[in-house]
Formats: sequence, C-alpha cells, structure tokens
Amino acid sequence: MSAKIIRAVENAINRLVDDFLANPWLHRVEHSLHCELYGLMRAAPDIPKTVVTAAFTTQPVHKEWPEPQSHGHRKRRGNFDLAVLQPALGDYEIDDFRYGRLPLLAAIEIGLNYSVDHLMSDWEKLRQSKVPHCHLVHLATPRCRSQRGVPEAVERVMKLENTGGSVQIAYADHKSGLWRILGERRVNKITTSHLARTVIVPPQAPCS
Repeated sequence: MSAKIIRAVENAINRLVDDFLANPWLHRVEHSLHCELYGLMRAAPDIPKTVVTAAFTTQPVHKEWPEPQSHGHRKRRGNFDLAVLQPALGDYEIDDFRYGRLPLLAAIEIGLNYSVDHLMSDWEKLRQSKVPHCHLVHLATPRCRSQRGVPEAVERVMKLENTGGSVQIAYADHKSGLWRILGERRVNKITTSHLARTVIVPPQAPCS
C-alpha cells in the first residue's frame, strides 16, 4: 500500500509543477500552492481517505505537521508544509495526534519565488527529518527575486538523489527557463509547448 501512496503523492506533485509550467500566475502566494497540492492528494484514489487507530480516526494528508525532531539551532520543532501519515498507525493515542507524534510516510516542502538559501534550508530540514520519502518543490515566476545559484543547487540535490538520498526535488523556474518533475533524469528547458497548454484547475478540497 505504501508504494501506491507514494506514487500518488509524486503524481500529484508533478501535476502541480506541470500546471505551474503552463501558467505561473495561477497562484499569488505559496499557501495557495499548498492548498492545491492538498486537494490533489486528497482526491487521489490510491491515497486512503482515513487512517484508523484504536483511539481515533484521522485523514492521512495534513498541512503544517510537526517535524519528528528539531534541527539546526532551533530548540522547537518546525512544521512541514504538507505531510502524509503512515497507512498503518498501530496503537496511538489522541495526544500523539495532537502533538504530532504519529509516524510519517512522506513530507513535502514548497517554495515560491525564494532564494537559493531558502531552497537549501528546506532541503536540510527534510534531510534531517529521517522521514522515508521527502519531496522538495521549488517554483519561480517570471518576475521574482534573483534565482542566482538555484539551478546549480537543484543539480546538486539531484546528484544526491541518484546516490540514495531521501530528498527528491521538483522544479519549475520561469526566470531561468528550467524545469524538472519527479522521475526526470535531468533538468530541461521550458519551451513554448509548456506555455501554450490550457490549464483546467481541479476543484480543491477545503484548506485552512
């Protein structure tokens, strides 16, 4: 079951990136991208609608789920933009849910129009989390802050990916004219065929 869930998560991420390639102005802020990806994952047939323990029932996809542990110089745990719980939770209590102690199958960080420093900070956060499947999504519109150093950083992350690294990266940068979806072996150039496609935005699940 876990393999099917991860494939569905990665398909949803690639759909998000593909739509951003076609129209970089669908989303004004990063939070809107979180909501769309949340909706795509919740609608995916291979991601269960609920996960059950003896004490409670919840859904597998969550926004702002706490990291398993703090990292860097921060004493408190941060939150992942989106996370997917393990499908078989076992014997957990409601306080484990309230305090974010349930085991994760996947964690996702999304950045919109951020610098290379933010990109690598998100990568380090995911890398140190020890979550089995981590996904980093970096998007940039045609009019954004400098993307200097970002293409090189993406290549470095991809090399680590190919040597067993746990963090996979999806990338669409209209400023530099480059893109890469999960599963692609190399970074590609954005062409007019990407921009010509009409995007049909799917209905989104509620996202607070």
